[in-house]
Amino acid sequence: MARKLIVLMCLSLAILTSCETDKKNLEKAKTEISDLTAKNQKLSDINGKLETEKSALTQEVAQLKDQNVAQVTELDQLKKNLSQLGQKNETLQKKADQINVEAAQLKKQRDELTAKIVELNKKATPNPDQVNKFGGPDKQAQLSKEVNLSPCDALIEYMRKSRAVVEGYKAEERKSKLDETRTTYAAKMTEAPAAGRKAAIEWVKELNRSWDRRQDDATSRLARLKNAVLKACGKTAAEAGF
Repeated sequence: MARKLIVLMCLSLAILTSCETDKKNLEKAKTEISDLTAKNQKLSDINGKLETEKSALTQEVAQLKDQNVAQVTELDQLKKNLSQLGQKNETLQKKADQINVEAAQLKKQRDELTAKIVELNKKATPNPDQVNKFGGPDKQAQLSKEVNLSPCDALIEYMRKSRAVVEGYKAEERKSKLDETRTTYAAKMTEAPAAGRKAAIEWVKELNRSWDRRQDDATSRLARLKNAVLKACGKTAAEAGF
């Protein structure tokens, strides 16, 4: 009986010892599970962040690819434009070379024509000795005569020469010749009586204005102006010669 009791006690002790060990193992397992769960959650968070970054990088890569395609297209267009500009530049250079050649030819022709004109002018210009010898106009003598005119004679001569210009020329050429004539006698005319000088200038203007129109009232006005010149200078119509 005592023996059975000892065996029972031993079995009870073994069971208690086994239960204690299982309890410790269970606690340990729970702790490990909790740690693993925490680590798993941490890894899940890390994985979520990595997925987000991966998505962002994927979009950025896609954008970079699009940009690269656009840049390649733009580069191709620039190459095409550069090629076209090169062709245009080559064409323009050829035209410029052609224009330079034509310009050189024209310059040569101009120089030749200038030389011919100079030669023709030499041939066309008479020898002064021959002109005087055969009774041609002696310009030097004419200038000397004009210089030696008295102020009133200069007025009369100005009116005569202006009448010849009005009768012989028209429009702009007449105006130019009249201005030239007035300039020729201007210095001497300034010394003439003011009334006569004013009347002479008005006489030329009136003659020029009325000549082409042949106005009847112009004749009397011209006569009054001419008489004013003659009176201021103390000359008669016979002395004036017109």
